[in-house]
Amino acid sequence: MSNKGIYLVANKKSEALCANLIYSIRESGCKLPIRIIHFGGEKIKSSFILNEVELVSFQEFSKEAQDFVNNLRTVLIDCPMGFLYRFLAWYSDWDQFIYSDNDIVALCNWEKLFELVEDHDLLHCDTEYTTNGIFNYDKPELMKATFGNNALESALTAGHFLVRKNERMIEDINSAVSWYKKNPGIAKNHDQALLHIASLLGS
Repeated sequence: MSNKGIYLVANKKSEALCANLIYSIRESGCKLPIRIIHFGGEKIKSSFILNEVELVSFQEFSKEAQDFVNNLRTVLIDCPMGFLYRFLAWYSDWDQFIYSDNDIVALCNWEKLFELVEDHDLLHCDTEYTTNGIFNYDKPELMKATFGNNALESALTAGHFLVRKNERMIEDINSAVSWYKKNPGIAKNHDQALLHIASLLGS
C-alpha cells in the first residue's frame, strides 16, 4: 500500500463540492489513494465518489486516535465535531498525507507537492500570515508577546495542507491543547488556531 494519500472529511451535505474536488484531483493526473472520513449526519451516496475513495468513520480509528480527537474537543468547542476528524489522519498508516476541505479545486497534480516537503514537516498554500491574526485570535497582540514579534507571520491554513509525519507532531498538538487551557481568551476555539499554536510550540 502507498505510504502517501489524500484525506477528506465529507457527508451528504458537502457531496457536490466533494465530487467536484475529487474530479479535479483525478483530472490533474493525480492517482494517490483518497480516503473520506464521514463528517457525521447523512452519508455520501454518490456512486462517482464511492468508486474513487475509501470511506471510513471515526469509530474505525484506534482508541488512541479517538481519545486524541476527544482531547481536542475539550478546547475546540466552536468547531463542529466533524471538523476535528481531519486530525485522525495523523493516526493513519500513511507516512505523508494531504488534507483538503471540500471547497478546493486541484489545479495541478498534487503528487508534485510531496517533492516540496522533504525538508519540512508541514506545507500549506495560503495567505493567512497576512491577516495579523484577526481570524485566529481574539488577542493577537498577546501571541506576539508570548511567541515573539514574528509569531503571526507563520500562521497557516487548516483547510489544505500536506504533512510529513514525525513523532513530535501529536505531542505538539496535545501541548497546544494544554496551552489553550492555561491561556484562555487569546486564541479562537477552532482548529486552525490550534494547529498554528502547535507549530509555534514545536518549532
